[in-house]
Amino acid sequence: HPSVRSCSRLAPMRSCPPLERIVAVSDVHTDHASNFAWCEALAASPSCSSSVLLLAGDVSEKLARFEETLALLSSAFGAVFFVPGNHDLWCRKDGSEGADSVAKLERLERVCES
Repeated sequence: HPSVRSCSRLAPMRSCPPLERIVAVSDVHTDHASNFAWCEALAASPSCSSSVLLLAGDVSEKLARFEETLALLSSAFGAVFFVPGNHDLWCRKDGSEGADSVAKLERLERVCES
């Protein structure tokens, strides 16, 4: 997702046409199917490619769903800026998504950079 910029590292933006508007959303909680469907509808808007998306936290507590959501939104918008929320940084008891919130943040940043 080279057009995604995370809170602590800035990835180079892909070249795109001039951006015309800013869309800001937070607390999308795409672990819930209806919320992911809402993101799909948002991404289907024809004006997304000329818009910047500010994705202000609480996308998903599950890394795989976060990655799926980010792929959807970053392919639709001209640029995406992401700031993690507390739900994004939650860790699983089994440690499968990071031993602590700092490790989870590092994994989120790798998703943003890929």
